[in-house]
Amino acid sequence: RNLSWETCYVFDTYTAVRVRAEVRETVARAMVEAMKTVTKPFACVAFGDDGRVGAYAKPRGHRPTTIAASDLIVLMNFLRVVSRCEGDEDSFTRVCLPEFNPDGFMRAYTARLRARDGDAAGDEGQPVKSTRASSGSIGICIITASADAMEECRAARDALEKRLNDDGALAQMVAAAGESMSIAKLPSEALGGFQDASEPLLHFVYNRPARHQHVSSAFSPSLNGADVKAITRAYASTYTSMKETEGVVDASGPGPKFIGAAQRVRYERRARFSVLACVGGDFEIYLTLKPSTTTTTAVALCNRLCVWLRVHEPELFVEE
Repeated sequence: RNLSWETCYVFDTYTAVRVRAEVRETVARAMVEAMKTVTKPFACVAFGDDGRVGAYAKPRGHRPTTIAASDLIVLMNFLRVVSRCEGDEDSFTRVCLPEFNPDGFMRAYTARLRARDGDAAGDEGQPVKSTRASSGSIGICIITASADAMEECRAARDALEKRLNDDGALAQMVAAAGESMSIAKLPSEALGGFQDASEPLLHFVYNRPARHQHVSSAFSPSLNGADVKAITRAYASTYTSMKETEGVVDASGPGPKFIGAAQRVRYERRARFSVLACVGGDFEIYLTLKPSTTTTTAVALCNRLCVWLRVHEPELFVEE
């Protein structure tokens, strides 16, 4: 896999499937129950074909209680490779999670969870169909310290699929995993009318370091492969620049105003695009815009989008 445009490796935070919080919680609770029949379980993760995490769970009483973000990023990349190689077949493969134990291996059981026939209801209650190849399923990974637990994992997977199909959560998770966050599909209140006919916003990343996660929109269709790589590199250099002066408040000019949070703003205009970065007390947001976008429009877009993302965090992030 070519990682030259993977934002997870820029921000060292992983991405999650956008789905209603109650659906994610239902899936996580079912995972905890399924792992009870597996010897030495470490974690269970549901994931989309693009490497976004749908939900994950650890056994009750297990330490650590979460999976390190860097380990989840490594795991998602590993699982995408396994999924391509194995297709619809399940597998039981050695995996190393370096943050947890750089000198040891565990076993990762990887399979698909298939939703029953029928459409899932989207966020607005309307039918949603996925356009991805594995449109009727999502990936599931059960990690265990036992080298002999494949049949137990397979049985746990079967029980998990049945339970999630019975309560309808699997169909909703499958539908959500098949949908990317397209700027064109964002509601008008998210962009405040500033994404007019000129469509200045090309891409954005909303990073929440404390949650170890970020939201990344789909890249605008007007961008080519070289543009995507250049934008990702621009995010990396801007991210580094913002961190170099961490704790310094730049109040010298116009910028997004968030009450109660010290922040810094950086705006870089390039030949093919411009980047606006804003780092606050507990968030970071990066916008890629057309180079013709005025500073006033860029700041207004940033303000409106950040407020909308903040309100919708329960469905955007995995609750750890």
